[in-house]
Amino acid sequence: MISYSSIKNFVPGYPSVTAQKELIDKNIELDQKLNDLISKISKEEQYITNFQKIVKGDMPINRDSSGKVFKSQNINTKNELSFSSDN
Repeated sequence: MISYSSIKNFVPGYPSVTAQKELIDKNIELDQKLNDLISKISKEEQYITNFQKIVKGDMPINRDSSGKVFKSQNINTKNELSFSSDN
């Protein structure tokens, strides 16, 4: 009965190669979206910091756009997540 229903996808050993590829593709897509969000947040934090410095009469910071980049490691085995700096 399990082999004919969608429950088989939750039983270890049943996911097909296609299902695994879809999960990896979704993982990559989510990684890209997270990188975009991290970049946007970093730029917004820099903007707020610079705005506060200007209001206080200080010189704004001119930082490069490199920051933390999200990378998933060992997608096939452990699915560990980490942050690293790209320089």
